[in-house]
Amino acid sequence: MNYGNRNATSLYTTEDILKSYAVAVGSSIVVALTIRKALSRWTHGLTGSKLIVANSISSFFACATAGYLNAHFMRKTELERGIDILDDEGHHRGKSKVAAHKAVAQTANSRFFLAIPIFIPPAILYSIERMHLMPKNFFLRTSIEILCICFELYFAVPFAIGAYPQIGKVTVDEVEEEFKHLKNSKGDPIREFIFNKGL
Repeated sequence: MNYGNRNATSLYTTEDILKSYAVAVGSSIVVALTIRKALSRWTHGLTGSKLIVANSISSFFACATAGYLNAHFMRKTELERGIDILDDEGHHRGKSKVAAHKAVAQTANSRFFLAIPIFIPPAILYSIERMHLMPKNFFLRTSIEILCICFELYFAVPFAIGAYPQIGKVTVDEVEEEFKHLKNSKGDPIREFIFNKGL
């Protein structure tokens, strides 16, 4: 997902993809397992709704951190080579590592937002249990859990994707020196550049 939604103006070789994928997946797994292990002492002995809430908290930190690292490392080629930036008239002006860092950072940060709705199913299930409305029937109980997860996913993706606009901006003061004194076709100094952040 992170590779497919990158800024495609920075070319990846097969070696780049393999290295990025290995580091991204490895870091995600290590962080997720470490956080779950660290919080397992706290969740040990909990049952029912308290266990659901505790698991959602540990899952949030594990998923959010792993998602951040995965997005960051999967797109490290952009950080190393830069991405295309355009002037205020839409003309290509070169590759900027500053814009790449901003794009990758915003995308990685959005993975934290992607994990926030993970609290929706536990909150609903906890409320149902507290009101003693949770059915004892396995099929009905499972159906409620699946509906909660679907409800979460319905809000999670647009919430995370919409956290930052896909077309990012970087001011002339932020970019590399080579872009600081450029002018547009009218002869006016360019004050701002745009770039495709990716998703």
